[in-house]
Amino acid sequence: MGERLGKGDSEMDARRVIGLGVRADQVSAVVSEHAGLEAVARRLEVAPSTARVWCRELGLTVRPAVRGAQAYPTLRVTNAQVEAAILSPLSLHRAADEFDVTAVALHTRARRLGLPTDQAGRAALREGARL
Repeated sequence: MGERLGKGDSEMDARRVIGLGVRADQVSAVVSEHAGLEAVARRLEVAPSTARVWCRELGLTVRPAVRGAQAYPTLRVTNAQVEAAILSPLSLHRAADEFDVTAVALHTRARRLGLPTDQAGRAALREGARL
């Protein structure tokens, strides 16, 4: 009952099959590389509940997934590029195509910067920028 593990037993434990042909060392590797239970489950090709059970069984802690704007710390366009797009006579869709982002992303960034996105507001801003 109170069996002690020998030196070779930990290596054998890492190679043991947890379920569905997945080994303990594979689960550990995936958990160390991915954040969020859903991402771990997707990588292991199992349901999140199965991944949770396996992680608990192995004593592994899954890093929480970062949600929202924090999930994308590197922005594809700078604030200066967003401002230039708003000041340009091009439509937001064409400006977004030039920066290889979606029009929704460009619109959202402009709104967060307090820049107008409607035609009248953009025209007024352009007139104000020329003065």
